[in-house]
Amino acid sequence: MPQPQPQPVHHEVRTSGEYVTAVLPREDFGRLSMPLVGDVDVALGLAQPLRLEIDADAIELQFGSGLEVRPVELPSAQLRRLYVDLVDGVVETDSDGLGAFLPRALAVALCSVLRHTLGWRPGGSMLHAAAARLFPGESQARHLQFRRRFPGVVAALDPLAILSVELRGDALEVAVSRPLIVRAIGLSVSVLRVRYVFATASLEVVSAPLGPVRRAVVRAVEKRATRWLRKRLPAAMAEPGYDLFADPDRRDHLVDLVHRLRADDKALQEGEAAEPAGAEGTAGTAGTAGTAGTAGHPRAREGAGGAASLFSGLKAGLAAGLATLRISADDPPEVTRKLFTIPLGPFSSLAVATDRGGDVAVIKREDGLSLDAPRGLYLYSDQFPELAELRLVRSRLGFDRDDIPVVDVHTEPPLGPLLDAVVQRASDRYLAPHLPPRWLRDRGVLRPSQGSEHHVLWRQPVGREPIVAHTRAGFEVELRHTEDALVLTAPAGLSLAFPGAWHLPAAQLRRVVYRWEDGALEIDGDPGLGEFGQAVLTEMFRSHAAGGAPDWLGLRRQGAPTIDEDRLARASVEMFGLSLPVLGQLELRMDPQDTLGGSLGPAELSVRSERGLFLVARDLGLMLELRSARYDLPRRELVIDASPPVGDYLQALGAGALDAFVVPALRKLVPLWPDADPNETWPLRHVLSGFIGEKLGLAVDLSLPPGASLTAARVAGALVLGATAPLQVRPVGESLIGEFAVEAIRWRPDGEQIELVTQPPAGPLLHALVRRLHAHFTPKVVLHALAERLGLPQAWPPPPLPPAPAAPPIGVLELPVVGPLTLHLDRQRPLTVELRRDGARLDFGEGFVARMPDLGIHVDTLGAAITLLPFTVELTSRPAAGELDSWLLSHVVRGMLARVLPWFWPARHATAAGEDVLVAFGANHAWGPIELCTEPGGALELSVDAEGVALRSPAGVRLSGPALAEMPSFTLHEASYRFADGSVQIGVAGIQERYYREPVAVGARTEAVLADLLRVLVIPHVPAWLQRLGLRILPLPPEPEPDPGRITVLQAQLPGGFAQVRVHVQPGDVLTVAANRREISIVSERGLQWDMPGLRLSLDFQGARYHLESGEVQIGEFGQLENALVEAIVRRSLVAYEPTAARSDFSAVAALLDRFPVDDEGRRVLFDSKLARVLLPPDTMLVVRLSEHGLLLTADPPLEIDGATVLDYRFAGLSYSFDDAAFHLDLERDGVLAGLLRGKLVEEGENQLDNLLRPLLPAAMRTPGYRLSRDPDPKATIAALIRTVVGGGWFISS
Repeated sequence: MPQPQPQPVHHEVRTSGEYVTAVLPREDFGRLSMPLVGDVDVALGLAQPLRLEIDADAIELQFGSGLEVRPVELPSAQLRRLYVDLVDGVVETDSDGLGAFLPRALAVALCSVLRHTLGWRPGGSMLHAAAARLFPGESQARHLQFRRRFPGVVAALDPLAILSVELRGDALEVAVSRPLIVRAIGLSVSVLRVRYVFATASLEVVSAPLGPVRRAVVRAVEKRATRWLRKRLPAAMAEPGYDLFADPDRRDHLVDLVHRLRADDKALQEGEAAEPAGAEGTAGTAGTAGTAGTAGHPRAREGAGGAASLFSGLKAGLAAGLATLRISADDPPEVTRKLFTIPLGPFSSLAVATDRGGDVAVIKREDGLSLDAPRGLYLYSDQFPELAELRLVRSRLGFDRDDIPVVDVHTEPPLGPLLDAVVQRASDRYLAPHLPPRWLRDRGVLRPSQGSEHHVLWRQPVGREPIVAHTRAGFEVELRHTEDALVLTAPAGLSLAFPGAWHLPAAQLRRVVYRWEDGALEIDGDPGLGEFGQAVLTEMFRSHAAGGAPDWLGLRRQGAPTIDEDRLARASVEMFGLSLPVLGQLELRMDPQDTLGGSLGPAELSVRSERGLFLVARDLGLMLELRSARYDLPRRELVIDASPPVGDYLQALGAGALDAFVVPALRKLVPLWPDADPNETWPLRHVLSGFIGEKLGLAVDLSLPPGASLTAARVAGALVLGATAPLQVRPVGESLIGEFAVEAIRWRPDGEQIELVTQPPAGPLLHALVRRLHAHFTPKVVLHALAERLGLPQAWPPPPLPPAPAAPPIGVLELPVVGPLTLHLDRQRPLTVELRRDGARLDFGEGFVARMPDLGIHVDTLGAAITLLPFTVELTSRPAAGELDSWLLSHVVRGMLARVLPWFWPARHATAAGEDVLVAFGANHAWGPIELCTEPGGALELSVDAEGVALRSPAGVRLSGPALAEMPSFTLHEASYRFADGSVQIGVAGIQERYYREPVAVGARTEAVLADLLRVLVIPHVPAWLQRLGLRILPLPPEPEPDPGRITVLQAQLPGGFAQVRVHVQPGDVLTVAANRREISIVSERGLQWDMPGLRLSLDFQGARYHLESGEVQIGEFGQLENALVEAIVRRSLVAYEPTAARSDFSAVAALLDRFPVDDEGRRVLFDSKLARVLLPPDTMLVVRLSEHGLLLTADPPLEIDGATVLDYRFAGLSYSFDDAAFHLDLERDGVLAGLLRGKLVEEGENQLDNLLRPLLPAAMRTPGYRLSRDPDPKATIAALIRTVVGGGWFISS
């Protein structure tokens, strides 16, 4: 805590001139400097005589007209009379400004000193005690011998006599109430008074009535003494008419006189002889002789006895008594009540006490602090009981307008104005500098300038928030010290507010009692502490406050309670132990046979124990039995059932700790009130809802029905986690996890078993997986600590992992966190997948093994049965799968196959023909759906073994759908691929043939082409795990080598950019295209060669036929399937030009010819005009031949040209000769006149053809003598010819 820095404070005290006399004579002793008081002027008033009276009972001293004490900055005081009762030890004064406290303090000091130095006791005269101590013999006590000055002279005084000494300005008189008997030279004289008259410098002796002789002796003594005295008087005092009070140098003269009286005659004579050469005056000579004339103090040279001996013995007695004094406060009288003891060194102590029946109260008000002790607060010592006469009755510390401390002290007896001012001066000098106003106002001691609704007692800054203790404005707080206890009372309640970071609840205290008898605390406040809270605070106070407090405060350190070890012995399990700075070592213990449970709801948290938990604070000696605790989140209220009761404050403290530390941590796990309503479904949290969970499809929602809560219970040998209602697990979004419910999870460490109680029930497989995950991911230290803290058996190690299969894994997948995943499959036993209408069946032969060595997981899957509607998977495995295992696996598979599963759930289950629909895909596309159908009860089987892959269907499967309406209908019975040689076998049936017949359904050449395509396009890209199944990466087929004997006449890019097609011909080959009403054919005499280097294919083409009426196609070595596919493609191409071409009995050529009219002879009229008609006879075949010598178009039978009159001709053909690069017509005449004109018509026709068609031919062909075999770029020439004929339908590349 920062301490205030001292600041000087000046508190004004009005001085008084009440006792200042400027006219009356007085003696100024000068200015003295005294602690606290400062500069003080001391003066003695001489307007009245100075008088001293001493007897056996009292001493009275009269200070003339008064001894004046005039502080410069404090009120003045005047002492006129001092009376000391030597019997009772009472001191009385007649004074102004001093008060009664100072005389009483003097009396206490005098009595205390004389008690321990002279053995005086009240009731006996102090003088008698002093005489008995100094003169053990009575005669010595009553007789005073003048051994040195007046040898042989003895004086005796009656102890009851009163000795008075009076000093006036004109005389000094010593008188006794009873005669002073003086014996000398055998005579005794009774002396009553001795007076020295300053005016006459003579000594007068007044005695009792005497005879003549004694009177003569007295007179002689007077004269002798006068002469002796006059010799020693300073010159000024020897002047006639001298008045001491009127002498301004009386102090110097009296000092010189004392010196002269103490000097012997020889020294006096030396002084008188040296006087003329010394100082100017007598006073100066006397002063010099008094200081420098002798070495050391003159009394040091005096012999034993005399007055010096008396006073030296007194001082020695005082020193000896004080040196051996031991102060204690161990035996106070019955009426005295010690408050606390102050140590004074190792052997002495002093008590602060009051009288019994009286309390001491410290009261804090808004305007200051006060101390009330109605019976007085005093110091007590067995050796100085007189200290009890000086008592502090009341004290008040306030602050003035300038925030300067003002101290008001009331004592018994009162202090008086001067001491009051001294106390205030002490406050200004030593208290105020350490209490700066700003520091006090920051801490609430001073009221704020603008006022406040609270009376702040203290404000201690701690970080950003202070500790504040306050009560209501206008009310006070009292701390009272009674005989039984120390009591703090706050009528309006003392409120304590702590920083928020401390998480301590605010408290309002009404009464706090600390009992002296046993050191116990009793606190009455809101919230209440309860029995246990009271005990905790008591022991904390005993061990920390009392233990660290000084012994003299009297706080009780003993009496701490003890722990019942016999009761604690049955709670042998220590759940946790920790050490806190204030509470010390804490332990929470439980009975090993206890059932400990807890629950967490959206608005409630509870813990319960059947046999009770024991919270042990060994350093405090306390033990608390906890039976249950319940925390209500909406009300932030904690209710604890414990013995002894913990009280409301500790419950509020626990609620604050839960709300500050436990609840925020729980909110990170599950939503709590107000985010969750207990009357609604409680969404606990999203599990694995992050990026990884979404990618893996493992995100789920956990929820509980309304009113349910999570539970945890420790039972004998197990830990059980569950809920009051089944915990619902629901998938989130596209999660692969299915919905299920969890009732409980039990962990038994002795067998390292985890039991899942779920709906549907979990099987051995899921239990094994969960146990392995638990054993791997849960830290062993946590398991060990959990078992130890809960009194459970230590966890067993998990069982060893089964041996791995002998065959190497078909796949290894490195997974983050969990390590590698290895997959093993018996390659000698086939893996089969059978698909039927109602589901599928997977058979893994000897088993499909999935291993995760790092996790210790080994699952052997034998097979699985899949039901499509609804979609379920029943797994056959080791360990066996239960209902929940299959349920979860079904959802995982359904989620992974979500995009393709709709294919197995077609809109219709059977076709119009009664076939089962196995798969239907493309339903949402314009071309869909496409259905895979089979006969009722049929199946499609996929088999994978070491030999290869095969797709079989005994009943056969076929594809159907709107997009395949134009495709040939066939059934697939088998499609296989052999790993050893990469061969492909395809078995189909059901292809219809009308005109063309093929020996096989699928040609061998087609299967070889498919095998080559697989080797080129598919096999190099298959994953490695397929290779481990036996799939071989066969070498690629060789690229087709160009034949130097052939001519490349065409190079085209296939659609899709897969490869290029190159067409080669042999020199001299003739390509013939023939067409009639029913068929179109193309034939190469020497055969064409089609090469696709990118696909490493080479095909030989001899010819092809296309039936115009049925649409059938027959190409080379193709089988039924290939020709049917080509037929469908051709038909689809023709539909774009003629929609009816899709009909099987439709001929496009016939349809085209049917558009022309027919004459009477059945001939088609292709052209009709007034001059001529062009007629096509029935069954005419058009033949186009491309040879080495040119192009030839013939018609068989020829076309007929029916001209006017007798001008009839027959068109037999048209040719283009490469030899002369010209067109030639073949017309046959019909009649003489037609013959005459034939030459002219042929010439004119050829000229027209040359002009119209020849420019369209490639430039190379327009050159006479052209030969394809000699063409430097035959590909460009043929490409240009095709562009001319087809019109650019293909994109030809050079």
